[in-house]
Amino acid sequence: MEKNLRNYVILLLFLFLLSSLTAVYALSSTKLCTRYSIVKYRVKQVYVIKYYGKEPLNISDLELNIFSIPINYTQKVSYKVYMNGSEVKVIEKTINDTLCVEAPSIIFREKSNINYTLIFTIDVVDAEHRYPDREVLGKYLGKNINLTEPTSLWNYTHPTIRKVIDEEKFRSLNEIAMWIHRLKREGLLKYKTHIPPLYPWEVLEKGEGDCDEQANLLITVARGAKIPAFLQYGIVYIENYTRTVSVNDVYRYELVNTGWHGWVIAYDENLKSWVPIDLTFHVRSSRLPEYYGGVVTLNRTIIWGNIVSGDYIKEFNDFIKKLKKHNITIEEYDETFKVGSWSYSESLCLSDFVPAFLSLHVASISYVVFEIRKYGIRF
Repeated sequence: MEKNLRNYVILLLFLFLLSSLTAVYALSSTKLCTRYSIVKYRVKQVYVIKYYGKEPLNISDLELNIFSIPINYTQKVSYKVYMNGSEVKVIEKTINDTLCVEAPSIIFREKSNINYTLIFTIDVVDAEHRYPDREVLGKYLGKNINLTEPTSLWNYTHPTIRKVIDEEKFRSLNEIAMWIHRLKREGLLKYKTHIPPLYPWEVLEKGEGDCDEQANLLITVARGAKIPAFLQYGIVYIENYTRTVSVNDVYRYELVNTGWHGWVIAYDENLKSWVPIDLTFHVRSSRLPEYYGGVVTLNRTIIWGNIVSGDYIKEFNDFIKKLKKHNITIEEYDETFKVGSWSYSESLCLSDFVPAFLSLHVASISYVVFEIRKYGIRF
């Protein structure tokens, strides 16, 4: 009887030890215990619109009181809008799949101006793991969006683009990314900014383009290969960075700690996942293949919006012509501030229960030892 009881106690102690080690390992490494990092930014945008005409002009007729705003896309966004220094109420609306706000309008008289100021507070959450998934895309890209169709911007029927697709015979997204990186290594695709931006076939013909121009080339070829792709853009916080650009003497913008940037989001059939591809600010990620990744995986990038259709190059050119026609100039000032950063875990992170779990097991083992002594069992 005593021998059987002794064997039972030994087995019980062994199981306690084994279960303790297994549980501690499982709890401390479980994916349910996600650690997050947050960086808080404040973005200030100021638009000074000046009118030099003589006839009364309602600025809403030119949509000069409509501004794009960042989406709550694995980041938290709040904002306030001011008109000539006073806070005003705005109407949120989606225009061409872009989230915007419409501020109150005024009627311009001869030689008048107005100041719109937008101040955003943005928490960038866990940037390294925020690749878009189907649920997020369905929420922010709108319904019935075909991400493989040609557009006037991503026109893969253009002879220059068509020739590349026919010659290279791309079989995957990774092959397209490798092809563009090869062009860059061989000096056939260099970084250069153009205002207005070049179209994808012009980028290929000239062998040069900046972030969104190179991204649009990849998107066009990808769509031509029936791979879903679109352009994502946003702000990269760059401390002590300043830049001033003028466009045809009618639009001038100044950037402080603010780098506007664009990159590709495309669907990789082999990975069964949407992935970022950044051709000009490439940042490797251990979770992605060699040619994937980008600045969007860093906590100093604010996702502003997605461009999935339309032709923003044509829209930009038309906008500049409209300003010149109506004798209007715009001065834009964008400044980004880093407010702070911190880390946190899920409110019910399982690894947080490891100390309590160990305490419970120590108490249980102590009770078993007490019973052993009580019955005088010798080993």
